[in-house]
Amino acid sequence: MQLSALAITAPLGQAIGRWGNFFNEEAFGSVTSLPWALYISHTGKYHHPTFLYEMLWNLLSFSILINTHKKLENKQCIGLYFILYSLGRIFIEQLRTDSLYVGPVKAASLISFLGIVLGLGLLWHKRKAD
Repeated sequence: MQLSALAITAPLGQAIGRWGNFFNEEAFGSVTSLPWALYISHTGKYHHPTFLYEMLWNLLSFSILINTHKKLENKQCIGLYFILYSLGRIFIEQLRTDSLYVGPVKAASLISFLGIVLGLGLLWHKRKAD
């Protein structure tokens, strides 16, 4: 099995897995009054449903990957997955309240930045080889 098959299907699995965050009332975002806010019983407040945002982002990423993978080589597909997942995670992480920090920077944002660099490197490596 090629790693690109994993890169294509991983976002679908991640999207499904996010529902565990919903049922466990975890990985939610900051307090909000938006109409789609999620009530968290142990805080008694309405929060951004970051699990939902990430689930939707993962479904979009899956759609992009499934529709482009035939045009990409193995490394490119993996690189695109790293870029897509990391971009979504950087933005969604800004709303989360349970983040770990490395100094003043959220650890997930730092790792996502590295994921983007790695993904771009995989795309660039293919381009350089052409």
